[in-house]
Amino acid sequence: MAAYTHEHSNFPLELINVKEYKNVDDYIKGFVNQIQLLREQGYYAEAARMIRTSADMTPYNFDAEDVNRIVEEIRNTQIYAQGQKQAIFYSDTEDFDAKIFDVWIGPTEVA
Repeated sequence: MAAYTHEHSNFPLELINVKEYKNVDDYIKGFVNQIQLLREQGYYAEAARMIRTSADMTPYNFDAEDVNRIVEEIRNTQIYAQGQKQAIFYSDTEDFDAKIFDVWIGPTEVA
């Protein structure tokens, strides 16, 4: 079985970190316009520095690190789910009506 990775994620040791993101609104539009102007003028490093150092920008900024964190959280969740097993046993004498897409079940084995 694959091993968990913990570069961006601590699942299943800790709950998944859920970040709240916002769309650009009137509060941040001036700052965003400054960033756009810098990018249009070719000042990419300055624009990136402004984004990184501005605490106001945090809930509006979705970057590659966020994508990497989400991908790693999904991968770790898949590894966790594959390692879990669910079994339901019932007696042959029980009245049981299995529906399509129910958990696959079967009678307990008698030794």
